[in-house]
Amino acid sequence: MHPGTNPARRFRRPPPCRPVAVMTVGVWLPLSPVAGVLGMQALPMSYFPWLIGTLAAYCPLTQGVKSWVHPAVR
Repeated sequence: MHPGTNPARRFRRPPPCRPVAVMTVGVWLPLSPVAGVLGMQALPMSYFPWLIGTLAAYCPLTQGVKSWVHPAVR
């Protein structure tokens, strides 16, 4: 790294694979064979439109807040 450079400027955009992976595991886990061991049960289908709407609102909102709080990362 060069002296005087901001390390936050090296990373332009965070990779979207991590949040998507966490969301995928969260949806898959209650449907998996491990669910019974963990005491989980399958969610009703009416839950998924609400989940999609919540995640669709949460992702851009958190990106906006991160840009507002840490302006050097923009």
